[in-house]
Amino acid sequence: MTKDELIALAKFLDTPVGTEQEIQDVKNRLVEALPHGNILKLLYHTRPELTAEEAVEEALRRESEWHNSNDT
Repeated sequence: MTKDELIALAKFLDTPVGTEQEIQDVKNRLVEALPHGNILKLLYHTRPELTAEEAVEEALRRESEWHNSNDT
């Protein structure tokens, strides 16, 4: 999934329109794409709040850092 696609999904969660299942599906897609990035925590539990772009950037950075530290 591209960075732009991740940002679009994160932006959707800012003002979700759809069923609870559709919203959960978007959350699941983000977590599957960034399993070590803590994307949902970044979107919902940061102070000050992060924009969708900032949250995705940080999640990508964390994901990269995790992969770099776990390469053998």
